[in-house]
Amino acid sequence: MKAVIFDMDDVLIHEGFDTPRPANETRDVLEMLKERGVRMAVASHNDDARSILEAASLAHYFQYIVGRDETSKVPLVLEVCAALNLKPAECAYVDDCAWHSTEVANTLDMRAITVDYMRGVSLQDFHPESLHADSL
Repeated sequence: MKAVIFDMDDVLIHEGFDTPRPANETRDVLEMLKERGVRMAVASHNDDARSILEAASLAHYFQYIVGRDETSKVPLVLEVCAALNLKPAECAYVDDCAWHSTEVANTLDMRAITVDYMRGVSLQDFHPESLHADSL
């Protein structure tokens, strides 16, 4: 896997706080991926994605951040892939919405992971330790 594309809200950042708070294991996962040479990006429906990630001191992990309200995540993920000069099959997508994960996986034929903190499925559960930049 050459890159991981993350949704932001309720994946990297917990919503509902006055100041953005990273999910508990966010920094550990991002550091692990960085050490393994995996590129990272964000594709979010939140127009303020960059400023929120900057406020949470996470923006520096990402090679590309797009935040735009679209009805589908597919155009956002395609934009990220183009910006990183990668094919969708070279990337994994992580979202908290199963519908978005499934749509991206099926439309773009790429690996997609759904995290759901309310159900106890976190970023650690997609086994980031198994990802390396050359593991494709």
